[in-house]
Amino acid sequence: MLSLSVVSPVKNILNTDCTKITVPTESGLITILPSHAPLFSLLNHGEVVIKNGNSETQYILVSGGFVSVSEDKVILLTDYGARSDELDEEVIMEAKKRAEHVLEEAKSDSLTKAAQADLFHANLELQFLYRRGKRHTSITGSKPH
Repeated sequence: MLSLSVVSPVKNILNTDCTKITVPTESGLITILPSHAPLFSLLNHGEVVIKNGNSETQYILVSGGFVSVSEDKVILLTDYGARSDELDEEVIMEAKKRAEHVLEEAKSDSLTKAAQADLFHANLELQFLYRRGKRHTSITGSKPH
């Protein structure tokens, strides 16, 4: 059994025991099983897949950070993270609209960079929801690719 902790700067996202974890790293997807060799790697943005002993699966969206494996303890320190059950399509779409508006009106590099980051996260969340089987449409009304 693995002990998993997923933490971002703003919140503790998940603490659980599991049997298998697949994480997106800079080198590609890595699957971690009990008795995994020690590991420290950069996290890429994407989906963490967590399998429990009873065949239950949980999904977490992450964007950057680090993964550390020592003995059977796995720690994900992520710049941004969200569980699939935390995301609300309407809230994400509003955040996307706000970010797009700020980008159109931005008068400084710092505002532009912040809006670009917000837009990136909104698009990442929408793609994540779509992969998890929750339908959504873009602002233009078309289904995402």
